[in-house]
Amino acid sequence: MTVVDADLAALDPDLERNDVGALLQRRVSGRFSVDEWGLDRDLVRAVAPLTRLRWDLRIEDDHLLPEIGPALLVHTRRIGVSEPIVLTSAVARTTDRPLRWIGSPDRGPIAPLARRLGAVPGHPADLRSLLRAGELVGLPLGREILHPFHVGAIPVEPVAAAIAAGAPIIPVAVIGFEVGRWWTIRFGRPIPTRRSRSVGDADEVATSTRQRLQHLLTDSRRSSH
Repeated sequence: MTVVDADLAALDPDLERNDVGALLQRRVSGRFSVDEWGLDRDLVRAVAPLTRLRWDLRIEDDHLLPEIGPALLVHTRRIGVSEPIVLTSAVARTTDRPLRWIGSPDRGPIAPLARRLGAVPGHPADLRSLLRAGELVGLPLGREILHPFHVGAIPVEPVAAAIAAGAPIIPVAVIGFEVGRWWTIRFGRPIPTRRSRSVGDADEVATSTRQRLQHLLTDSRRSSH
């Protein structure tokens, strides 16, 4: 199989080689692609081996992730540095799909790199367009530094965007220590948003999502003892 033009590979990803040599060749020739939200898929593939070296992941109930179509993955967060990267790695290993994660700074020295790796600032317009385009988007909860088995606050605006796009909401418990190696990623049953939902239901859906996440965390705590 030969390396093909990035535009042709976008039509049929099976035609595209993604070994190290192919990634370097596309980078040198300038034939790699960056999408309208800033994601550089070749760069994401290039750093994937580094995440495997840094973290060991235990992934549970990954069959609940959609192979195609949009979803908002609402996940727990303790300190918040490792969780988005760990979840992105788990999603890629399970579905070979990129995860766009909310939390990129609008400006600053790391903003361009974060965008290339899949981060988005979290503006409602960006979030709605990503979900309507069929992407997976990760939404971190409020930080719970002192209480690892307590669910933080869920912002309502992204939930409203998921309802407007008809995208299911998937609760995800991401459990581990910031400086540790071992992480558990447990996916919960998706919460549908298509049936008789309106943007005004966002508070109710956010509450339901928070309850499911608390259940996931409680089960994880019990199974660890």
